[in-house]
Amino acid sequence: MSVFEHVLCKGLPRSGCGRSLLCPAVLAGGWVLCIVFYTCLAFWLAAHPASLSSDDALFFARGLIRYSILDFSPHFPGYPGFVALGRFFLGFMHAPTAALSALALAAGLALPPATALLAWRIDNAPHIPLIAFAIAVTSPLLPALCLNLLSDGTGLLFFLAALCLLPRKELAKSNGISYLLSGSLFGLSACCRPSNAVMLASAYATLCRQGPRCRILLPFGACLVLGPAFAVVYALEGVPCVWAGLNFIRGHVRGWGNTIFAVHASSTDWLDTIADLPGGSVIAILVIAAFLAIMFQHGRVMMPTILGGAFAGHSLWVFLMQNHQNTRHLAPLILLGELMIVLAPVRTGAKAVLIAAGLATNVYALVGGAVYDPALTAPLDRAAQMLQDRPVSTAIVTNEGVELLREHLPRHHIYDLAKPGAVLLDLLKTGNEAYRVSTTDPGFGPRTVFKGRVPGEKTVYVYRMCHASKQSN
Repeated sequence: MSVFEHVLCKGLPRSGCGRSLLCPAVLAGGWVLCIVFYTCLAFWLAAHPASLSSDDALFFARGLIRYSILDFSPHFPGYPGFVALGRFFLGFMHAPTAALSALALAAGLALPPATALLAWRIDNAPHIPLIAFAIAVTSPLLPALCLNLLSDGTGLLFFLAALCLLPRKELAKSNGISYLLSGSLFGLSACCRPSNAVMLASAYATLCRQGPRCRILLPFGACLVLGPAFAVVYALEGVPCVWAGLNFIRGHVRGWGNTIFAVHASSTDWLDTIADLPGGSVIAILVIAAFLAIMFQHGRVMMPTILGGAFAGHSLWVFLMQNHQNTRHLAPLILLGELMIVLAPVRTGAKAVLIAAGLATNVYALVGGAVYDPALTAPLDRAAQMLQDRPVSTAIVTNEGVELLREHLPRHHIYDLAKPGAVLLDLLKTGNEAYRVSTTDPGFGPRTVFKGRVPGEKTVYVYRMCHASKQSN
């Protein structure tokens, strides 16, 4: 141990994984700084007005009033847990949008404490919860989870809570009640965010080698939640919901979902998305390094390996089946990956370098990618407000927020660019003014730019199109 490490660690008790890296005074100061930053972040995020950021958020808002998967209120698979929580918040709010905003904000702000608690459950060294909290509260996509009015943060929160309830010692010899409670939270995570199923299944597969009690009680606890939830959905919707779900899955995978299996997939991919995120390439390298350190460990405790299994499963799901234009899908991977950095079984000096690099990259991503103006609403909302001033029956062509723009602009013609043939035919028939709403910079001509409020939120470009009849000449 170096003289510097000896000074820092002097007087601290030993933990299961060695001495603490920080002395009590440094620990106390670190907690003060983290709590101050956390409080400022919470007030800054709460100052943003509730506004719909996407079609999915609009579908959730409709679902709080009238739940119907067949009418996209919300879309398949229905998210019964998230809608139920939203209706609970609606009892205290004046509007569905405000209820969703409060729910997303509460879930997002609960992630740093949950991450710190989980880190302490895995390794009770005094510095581990502090570093985990600091990593989570500076996570570059945390503000986006708080503001997008979607279920990502809620599903991830219940997953972390489920891991916190798992027994701290040897899992196979522990009380079965903890498995039931943890399984119930697994079920709640799936009810709020069904696309977490692969992540949950990967974590469960890693847990299965801990003994028959875990293999039986964990899924039983999950079924206690999932069974009634989806039974209610089926009772409300019936058999047509199944066919609507199959059509939705087919459309997502092969059509508008922009997955790698899409017929007309975008020329960009997830590697481009990660590279475009401020600090994204550095975060990816650090996370992969921690993942390899954990997955190839020998004789270590089980919980870090569970995180590695969940990370691997969700990575596969995201890169194969999710739209790479929606950066928010990376949020669970960043949070789980950076938690693995904190828990990586490497030498003290190497771990300190990893953690310092992770924190520095997080702060850079937050500062470099955010627009610090609490008065700003979502970019699509601002674009719709600008287009309201255009003449009646103005043609608006978009493949981003089609339903949201139709909701805000009922007097205009909104064309879905996912159907290019129909769009061209209608524009040829009309002589109306036409505008394009896009998340891709056209790179030419005058356009109005509505920047994302936080890292990971899409920037929206609005520009006037040349009339179709002129293009055809």
